[in-house]
Amino acid sequence: MRPWRRAGPVLALAAALLALARAAGWAGPPPGAAAADLLVEAGAALGAGEHERAAALAGRVAHDPRPIARQDRAEAWRILGLAEYALGRRDRAESSFYAYLKLDPDAHLDPALVAPEVLSVFEDVRARHAAELAALRPRPQRRRSFWLNFVPLAGQWQNGEHRKMWVMGSAGALLLGANITSYALLRSWCGNSGASATCDDPDGTNSRAESARTMQVVNIASGVGFIALCAYSVVDGLNGYRRWRREESIPRQQPLVPSQPSSLSIDVGLAADRGALLITAEGAF
Repeated sequence: MRPWRRAGPVLALAAALLALARAAGWAGPPPGAAAADLLVEAGAALGAGEHERAAALAGRVAHDPRPIARQDRAEAWRILGLAEYALGRRDRAESSFYAYLKLDPDAHLDPALVAPEVLSVFEDVRARHAAELAALRPRPQRRRSFWLNFVPLAGQWQNGEHRKMWVMGSAGALLLGANITSYALLRSWCGNSGASATCDDPDGTNSRAESARTMQVVNIASGVGFIALCAYSVVDGLNGYRRWRREESIPRQQPLVPSQPSSLSIDVGLAADRGALLITAEGAF
């Protein structure tokens, strides 16, 4: 028997193994097939009720180890989840929905196209993984100024602490109003000379002396309180700014490509040497 004839069964076995690997989705989509085309076919199969075919097509895109556009992979997991649920495989459907949400944390299913029970399962997955999904959302890009914190209440405003800003602003307005009002009354009652600022009344003829001394206490206390509140606003704004910088310096968990099955490749080499057939095989798993 010629050496090349001996290779026939081996080549047939290798071809069968490659066909089996491709059918199982290990080899991914064929080189000429784009992920978008497979998704169109998967979506059409899902709409036609061909759930097995939809799951197979979407699974090839979802599990493909090659780089794929994020939105395409997310759509593949969405279709796969819907198909798996229709096939009665709820656990797989929930895993697919979770993978879909990891790629698009704010995704929603269209209630006009999806049955209420599927929506319930999808939202249940979102609720159970709320913390993980919140960490995957992109951090909003906000520009903050260090120097703006030295303006009272501006630090709270740019740090997003609006409730604290309004409380401190209201308290500051009351203190400032009390300070200005008490100062105006003292000027009206006692004039603006140094000794008469408290309406001193050595001979007991000034009826406003006692009221003026009380008003002076109000004036000093409100002034000190207003200054202290402004200082606290600056310090609190700087603390919030430093806290924000620390949070920004910690990288958030990035969405990873969902777990993929092992890839399988088989290379078969044949060589004839002095009437003997040499067969080499290499595999990657």
